Amino acid sequence: MKVGGRAQYVDYYEKVHSYASAISSPAKVLDPEATPLTRRVCESEDEDSPFAYMDTASARAEINMVTRKLAADRIAIVGLGGTGSYVLDLLSKCPIKEIHIFDGDTFSSHNAFRAPGAIAKEDLGKQPLKADYFHGVYSRLHLKIIAHPEYIDAGNLSCCAT
Repeated sequence: MKVGGRAQYVDYYEKVHSYASAISSPAKVLDPEATPLTRRVCESEDEDSPFAYMDTASARAEINMVTRKLAADRIAIVGLGGTGSYVLDLLSKCPIKEIHIFDGDTFSSHNAFRAPGAIAKEDLGKQPLKADYFHGVYSRLHLKIIAHPEYIDAGNLSCCAT
């Protein structure tokens, strides 16, 4: 709606939507499938990639070389509490070939307040093992997370040796 020669918008959504329509109209003349909306999910073309979909953020930020420095063959995170769960959150976005996670404890309400994201109340009521829960969440992004729902000891440490 125009008031005194200036467009007035009901809200921010209407403003952005009208701008996107105006900007994308010429592109739609050339390609009817053109859209100003977020791009589709790009599956990784690299067979060795540990990711379920491409890391387009590194390219957009022009930090591919930095990201490659974070690559590793195998790491282990021992404990998925207030620190370990955040370490997993960060490292799951790095090109690490395998991430082993160890924790034999259950995921309880006191853990939920110290972990990244938000576990559904219904899932929390089931008290899943932390390793199983975090494997389920982060395997949606990083395909090579191996859960060990147990405490680490001399008997299972060798699974992470190179």
